[in-house]
This record gives sequence, structure tokens and C-alpha cells, in this order.
Amino acid sequence: MADLKIFAMRLLGFAVLSTMAVNAQLVPSPDVTNGFTNGRLWQKLDAGEKVFFLVGCEDALLLGSMTVTGDYTKIPEQLKWPELTPTETAKELDLLYSEGANGPIPIIFALRYVRHKAAGDTPDQLQQLLASLRRIGAPK
Repeated sequence: MADLKIFAMRLLGFAVLSTMAVNAQLVPSPDVTNGFTNGRLWQKLDAGEKVFFLVGCEDALLLGSMTVTGDYTKIPEQLKWPELTPTETAKELDLLYSEGANGPIPIIFALRYVRHKAAGDTPDQLQQLLASLRRIGAPK
């Protein structure tokens, strides 16, 4: 029963993520940066939606990794997921996006910051990463 519940949660998360991705491609808005949903959208989601979004992202990254490498256990470094629960990851993203300058950073890229923070990168390393992420989110 628990496996079915987890499967249903992952399926719903993937559906939410897919819908948001399609919306991001079709509707230009401040919630999208370079085709990716960003922190402005993140701040509009409630706690449950954030968890579903993250579960969908993780599944999509695993699927993408499996497609590229042929083995979902061989995840490229850039695609590795934070060693946190979805709820903990959501809290870290909330902290990151609480600073207005970080709003344009795409969520999928912000997850790199959370992963590095959770892994114990130094404040200087995190600041350098954050500066590069802000450049990704800067208008072209």
C-alpha cells in the first residue's frame, strides 16, 4: 500500500512538473527565465505543491540521467539531487528565494545551490555559485 502511495505521489509530481514545463514554454511571464520556471513561481506555490514539484523534478532528472547514461544510478554530477528530503529542500529554496535578487534564478538551477549547501561547501564557494546562478537568471 505504501508503494502505491509513493508511486501515486511521484506520478502526480511528474504531472505537475510536466504541466508547468509546458506552461513555461507557451506563456512568457515573469515566472519563467530562459524557458525554465523560476523563483517567482516558487514563491506562489503552497507547501504541498512545492513538494510535488520537487518529486517531479527528481523523477525527471533520474529519467534524463537514465536516458543519457543507460543507468539511473550513474547520475552526472550536475544532475545530482540534494541529500535532503523534499520538505527540507523546499525550505532551503524558500530561504534562497526570500532574497529578491534570486527570483529570476530557474528552480532547476537553484537546486544545485541547495545541493552544494547541504554538502557543506564554504560560504565563499556558495557565494561564487550564487553569483553564477544570478547571471543565468539575468535578462539577456
